[in-house]
Amino acid sequence: MKTTTVILSALLGFFINAASAEAPPVKGNVGAKYSSDYNRRGEILSAEALQAQVGFNVGLGSVDVFGDFFTNQSTDSGGADTDETTLGLGTSLFDNNFNAYIGIYNTDLGAAEDTLEAFASIQVET
Repeated sequence: MKTTTVILSALLGFFINAASAEAPPVKGNVGAKYSSDYNRRGEILSAEALQAQVGFNVGLGSVDVFGDFFTNQSTDSGGADTDETTLGLGTSLFDNNFNAYIGIYNTDLGAAEDTLEAFASIQVET
């Protein structure tokens, strides 16, 4: 009888947890704007441009998965069209007093150049 009670309790706990399990919340942002000039690392890439951005953030336990896509489409003939993509992971420890992020950052400058970079960041609140 004791074994049956333990098994029933375990199954009941499993069903309660399975019923309350929800998909992780996905946060995101979408935006578009007109820019009179677009600078990247001190270099003017376009004088006038339309820009758009889409991003997301998903919390999976103690790890955040994030990504962002940004495009700059020049309206003048001499400007460059660029696409930038960021993907990464982040975590916070000790009540957000220590945050760490790693990821990749890709910039596509059209036919001129395509760069892929890795980044790591540590933030400490004191």
